[in-house]
Amino acid sequence: WNGQRCYVEVEDTAFVVRQVDFIGQDGHPQRAVIHLSDGTKEDLDPETLFIGNEEVLYCRVKAGKFPARFLRPAYYQLTQHIIEKDGNFYLLLGGREYPVRSREK
Repeated sequence: WNGQRCYVEVEDTAFVVRQVDFIGQDGHPQRAVIHLSDGTKEDLDPETLFIGNEEVLYCRVKAGKFPARFLRPAYYQLTQHIIEKDGNFYLLLGGREYPVRSREK
């Protein structure tokens, strides 16, 4: 700040997912693009989805280096493509079912 290095303490995650765009045809998404709080966009790695404390949804971003928490609007966008099967939840993307893990792997 003003040419000086300042340290911040992050309570939860440094990044949040603000929006999710699904790319595909006929209602069958092939990939999901997430919009992050730093103004960048990237493809969601569906294998990194997990439910954290207090039932909050997270994924890994920036080549898997950091966790990112989904804000409610992005969470609701993603849940339009999540199904429940035998008590487990799966994201349908690219013709596959990706499990939403109960904690980070």
